[in-house]
Amino acid sequence: MMSGHERNAAGDHVGAQRCFLEAYGMGGPDEHMAIARLSAANMALKQGEAGAALAEYDVMLRAAATLPAQLVETLRRKRGEALALSQRASR
Repeated sequence: MMSGHERNAAGDHVGAQRCFLEAYGMGGPDEHMAIARLSAANMALKQGEAGAALAEYDVMLRAAATLPAQLVETLRRKRGEALALSQRASR
């Protein structure tokens, strides 16, 4: 996760996404895995891949009952950003 955050801060969104996906693949507590998955989806959004980000946010929101409220709020906000980007791109 730390490498992902460092790469994101440096503007390397592809590398950051790889790191977050690797962290997700390592397993761990559900909340940590959800944060890694959310971070990877956010990197897709930063790369302009709104459809991929939307798909991930939607999958995660279907499991919202098992996630902390703050994480669900972030998911909903990021989903809104992805939807807006997707709509702008389709015009």
